[in-house]
Amino acid sequence: MKLRSLSSILFYLTRAIASVYGLIVSYAVLVFTMHLVWPDAAPLAVADGRFEIFYPFTSKVFLLGEMDATYLMQMLGLMTLYAVFFWLLGNVFLTFRQITLFTPKGVRRLNLFWLYSITAPVLSIVSLTILNEIEPAAQLISILHIIIGIFAYFMAAIFKQGLKLQVQQEFTI
Repeated sequence: MKLRSLSSILFYLTRAIASVYGLIVSYAVLVFTMHLVWPDAAPLAVADGRFEIFYPFTSKVFLLGEMDATYLMQMLGLMTLYAVFFWLLGNVFLTFRQITLFTPKGVRRLNLFWLYSITAPVLSIVSLTILNEIEPAAQLISILHIIIGIFAYFMAAIFKQGLKLQVQQEFTI
């Protein structure tokens, strides 16, 4: 029972984090789009090559950064990658909430998570290297995500084997 309770808490927490990242990206894209169409109506200030996005209907700063296309793509891309990462991680916790642990759906969720956890950091490093210099902290974080992906790969293999044994046992009974 403890496993399902903890899995439920972590599932809702990761869903909330993924949703927040998704909302931030959506809001930023909406603000920049509004700025292109109606520059005065957008909750955005641009000065000295920097931008400030304000909370809706306020003048309190919410997001800031450099007004550079490469920087914006990196910032929004990173937040989008983390939104997907936390959503897929939530799917892993959803698998542990189920009464039957070894299911085809659970194996599929783990496979998606490990595949994403390995490919997204590699593609990020490659694209960041092409666009501009990559910081050592970004390299370290990418390596940690790849390690998470490798552990998830082993979990997926265990779940696949468990599912296979479970199906064989059902045929025997």
